[in-house]
Amino acid sequence: MPLIEAGRGTDRPHAESRMKLDSTTHVTWRKSSHSGSTGGECVEVARLGGLRAVRDSKNPHGEVLGFTAGEWRGFLTAIRCGAYDR
Repeated sequence: MPLIEAGRGTDRPHAESRMKLDSTTHVTWRKSSHSGSTGGECVEVARLGGLRAVRDSKNPHGEVLGFTAGEWRGFLTAIRCGAYDR
């Protein structure tokens, strides 16, 4: 399962993003309580070293995005402020 660094325009990946994802078998993935049981557009989040890892719940063996704690906090703040509301 490849980890793709999702940070803003950096040329070099963070050291944490280069770690082997074999360790994801020991990671606790969480899904929002707002996710329905219909399997719609859901993602799962886990802590992976210093990163927040995000994957598609319908494809748990697919690609995983890695965000630093700061990037993840910024994303959550934007959500709470309605930046992505339609």
